[in-house]
Formats: sequence, C-alpha cells, structure tokens
Amino acid sequence: MIARGAELIAHVVAAILAYRRTRPGSANFSPALRPLFAFLVTTLAADIIRTIGKHFVLQHAARPFAGAARLVFHVDQAGVIGWHAGLLSVVALAFTGRERMAVKLVPIWSYALGTWMAFAAAYPMLREAKLGHAYLLVQVVTVLASLALAVHAWLRHRWFGSADRAVSLLVVGEIATLLGPFLGEPFRNWATANAISVVVYAFMSLELRRSATLRA
Repeated sequence: MIARGAELIAHVVAAILAYRRTRPGSANFSPALRPLFAFLVTTLAADIIRTIGKHFVLQHAARPFAGAARLVFHVDQAGVIGWHAGLLSVVALAFTGRERMAVKLVPIWSYALGTWMAFAAAYPMLREAKLGHAYLLVQVVTVLASLALAVHAWLRHRWFGSADRAVSLLVVGEIATLLGPFLGEPFRNWATANAISVVVYAFMSLELRRSATLRA
C-alpha cells in the first residue's frame, strides 16, 4: 500500500507539472506536452477507478467472476490494455510529431480495442496465470513498438525535445518492469513495479521542471 500510495502521489505531481507546461498563457507553454498531459490525467483516473473496483468488488467476489463482478473485471482489463495503448500513442506523437494524428492513433487504438474484446471473449478460459502471460505479451509489443519509434526519431534527429525526453522515461520504466518484476511471474510483484513507477514519475517531474527553467 505504501508503494502504491507513493506512486499515485508521484503521478499527480507529474500531471500537475505537465498541466502547467500546457496551460495557454504560461511563460513555459509547450503544446508538444499536451499528449503527455492527457496520458497522465487519463491513466491517473483509470488507476483510481481500477483500485476502487478491485477493493470494493473484485477482492470479495467468487472466481470465476460473473455478473457485475465480471463487468468490473473487464473494465479493469480495459485499464491495463488502455495504459499500453496510451503509452504507445504518446510515444508516437512525441517521436514523430502531432501531424496526421488520426493516421497514427487509429491503428493503435483499433489494436487495443480488438485485444480487449478478445480477452473479454476468452474469459474465463483466459484468467490468472494465462491472463498474466497475455498481458506480458501486450507489454512486450508496446516496448518493441516504442523502441522502433525511438530509433526512427533518433535517425531523423528528432529526439531532442522535452516531450521526447519525458516520454522516453515512461518507456524506460516499462522496460524496467518487464525485465524486473514481471518477467517470469507476470503482474505478481506489484510493490516493485509501483516503486519503479515512483522513480519514473519523479525523474519526469525533474525533467519538466528543468526544461521549464531552461525556457524561462
């Protein structure tokens, strides 16, 4: 609980700093950070909703889930898959620019929607350890696609802005959780994953403050 609480606090701080950088009229206004701010706010809201659902519904429901519990469970699945789709979206926009957003985002979210529907349809066959490995596959795809976009941006000399650096921290955090607590036993060591997220959001906050100071 301590690691989870620290993660939420660090998440909120990063979101506030991103908002200050995207607020019209701000001395350090940076529209390139708008996708990151939207990602931080949306994922924060999703995390809160998922935490409430787990604590008040899923924790006390019989397995396999049925009725309202199953609905809450599928909402939780949407939060997990949506987090990865959101990460890949902000990576794509940061590393390739915000031009032609629909062309870049529609394939990502179509993939996410299709994955969520497949996971929901496969329940209860796809649960517990099997679901953990399925989530791990989604994470691997997200990391590989993000790295491909990063290499593409580096080759085109576009990897220099504050948005690029802040988003890169998210990708590094995803790789750290993939190689650390999740590999082998997917999604069991949440305290370690939460601690990694705290570090990522802390460094992101430092980057947002540092880049704002440089612009001032």
